[in-house]
Amino acid sequence: MQNINTNTRDNLIIAVFMAALVASAAMFYFW
Repeated sequence: MQNINTNTRDNLIIAVFMAALVASAAMFYFW
């Protein structure tokens, strides 16, 4: 249970980081 929660949290952090990176690249590209 603990391991699953930690893994899910890490995946969520990675997903948020990737979304921020893509959003930043999109902003830079479209501006």
